[in-house]
Amino acid sequence: MNPDEFCTSDQWSVLSSASSHSQFAGVLGGFLITAIALLMDKKSRESIHTLALFASAVLILMLSSFLFSLITGSQVPGEGDPRGICAIAWTQGAVSTGMLAAGASALFGGLGWMLASHAVNRISEQDPEDVGAYCFLADLGGWLTFA
Repeated sequence: MNPDEFCTSDQWSVLSSASSHSQFAGVLGGFLITAIALLMDKKSRESIHTLALFASAVLILMLSSFLFSLITGSQVPGEGDPRGICAIAWTQGAVSTGMLAAGASALFGGLGWMLASHAVNRISEQDPEDVGAYCFLADLGGWLTFA
């Protein structure tokens, strides 16, 4: 008998999947910290906005990872009514999943901003024949931010 079989829904358990989601949120936060380090020496207006977006996303992803780790430590009691523990785990899972989605959206939106600002900053330095490639890069960044 699975210890968290009462907390499953359609063969998926919030308790079993929480540890991998916690690691995923931590990895995304690590990527954002690396991106913040790369943006620190830029002095354009766009990099300041992207830096603010990334800084808030790091905090969101850290909290999401922490909440997922709390869910990982939840134990369904062998005796008694497990519905209380399962309700708490599902509520924490919904909140932390929403935070993971918000942090991932900020990550990809910021990457789109970085691509577009890089293209805009480099387009004036290039020959007119190379402008098409940088326009594509700016469009790609715009679509990534939109998605």
